[in-house]
Amino acid sequence: MSLSPTGAKILSSIGDNGEVEGHAAAMQRLAATKLVRRRPSGQWEVTEAGRAAIAAHRAAAGSGPRE
Repeated sequence: MSLSPTGAKILSSIGDNGEVEGHAAAMQRLAATKLVRRRPSGQWEVTEAGRAAIAAHRAAAGSGPRE
């Protein structure tokens, strides 16, 4: 799956707790492709598919995993 620049930026901003934030429409697009989901608290959480997508995006862009 190819990520848009906005989607990649949102997924790259993942916090220690797995949560991300972004523009409502962008978050809905990521949710439609099952890269993020809503927690019961209402916060957005990156799914395993989202983590795999951002890892693949970074590999294709030549930047390694974030530490």
